Amino acid sequence: MDGSRYWYGQVNGWIQVLVWSGGWIQVVVWSGGWIQVLVWSGGWIQVLVWSGGWIQVLVWSGGWIQVLVWSGRWIQVVVWSGGWIQVLVWSGRWIQVLVWSGWWIQVVVWSGGWIQVLVWSGRWIQVLVWSGRWIQVLVWSGRWIQVLVWSGGWIQLLVWSGRWIQVLVWSGGWIQVLVWSGGWIQVLVWSGGWIQVLVWSGGWIQVLVWSGRWIQVVVWSGGWMDTGSGMVRWMDGYRYWFGQVGGSR
Repeated sequence: MDGSRYWYGQVNGWIQVLVWSGGWIQVVVWSGGWIQVLVWSGGWIQVLVWSGGWIQVLVWSGGWIQVLVWSGRWIQVVVWSGGWIQVLVWSGRWIQVLVWSGWWIQVVVWSGGWIQVLVWSGRWIQVLVWSGRWIQVLVWSGRWIQVLVWSGGWIQLLVWSGRWIQVLVWSGGWIQVLVWSGGWIQVLVWSGGWIQVLVWSGGWIQVLVWSGRWIQVVVWSGGWMDTGSGMVRWMDGYRYWFGQVGGSR
């Protein structure tokens, strides 16, 4: 038929069909409940297997492979093109995706309530995890890391760039911030009515505490403390200031 050659026959209860037309072969095998198809055209192969409830497909074209498996509940896909791989797995509840291109990987996992994403490009990683209540994000670019964690009421943020770290924690009523840049740290804590700030820069510390009624400031620089005002007292090379504000000393 049209210059093609066909062959079919039945062996031990199953049917096999072979079609060849100068360069390609198609094979169909059926045994009452399942079908397998193989198509080859000098460079690629496609396989379909069905057994009453599931399908598996394999496509290869000299350089890449795609696999699809479905069983009424889940699907798995693999695509490879000489340098990268993509995997998708779905089971009615969760999906996992892996993409690799010689230098980066992306993974997504979802299980009805949470998502995890991992992206790696030889230089950075990004992770997102969500479970209906909290999110965690990690981004790394060979130099810095950013982490965000949220659990219904609080957020924590960590950023590190080989030199500094910033942390923000909030829990409905209070905030804590830590910033470090190779030499200094700044901390802010607020809990509905008071704020505490600590700043340190290699040699000195400044603390500010406010609770709607009083403020306390201490500055220390290796050997001395000074607030810039008030009473100054020398003791063992240190200068101190103390006073009373709103009933607090």
